[in-house]
Amino acid sequence: MRTKRSGLASRITLFGCFLILSSALFAEGSHDTSTLRQASINSLLTTLAVIVVPAGVLCVIGRSVLSVFGAHYAAAGYSLLIVLVLSAFPDTVTNVAVATLRVRGMLSGAVLINGAMAAIAVAGAWILTPGLGIVGAGASWLGAQTVGALGVIVSAGRWLPPRPLVLGGTL
Repeated sequence: MRTKRSGLASRITLFGCFLILSSALFAEGSHDTSTLRQASINSLLTTLAVIVVPAGVLCVIGRSVLSVFGAHYAAAGYSLLIVLVLSAFPDTVTNVAVATLRVRGMLSGAVLINGAMAAIAVAGAWILTPGLGIVGAGASWLGAQTVGALGVIVSAGRWLPPRPLVLGGTL
């Protein structure tokens, strides 16, 4: 049970950051859709830049922080912590895509992304947890987020608004 809390702490630290930025993207994009494409790209790049340092710090000091709760806790929880820290990067990509789809009123796309990732995470956890323990559930989460991010990147033309036309330029 304690291992789950260490994973929760890392998720709050990293995942809270991009949830806030995705919410800001949704609010700003809803207000002015003409800049949604650039706002989505900026949100993605900003969030990735902001989480790099905390992710690195968690990876470096995570074992020491977890050892405050005991050596067994650190040994059992550190691998899960690393897996969840790594999952923050693809999760950023999917959250920006979902926020953009919501602004564009393309809710079926947002449901498809989140539903597919949930199905992959649950199925993967069911398969991996018996052999790997709690790290198997974390690995499943990382795998689901990675598959979701790859799908979002491949289909960027569908969820990102089109580039605005530049009028008045010379030919």
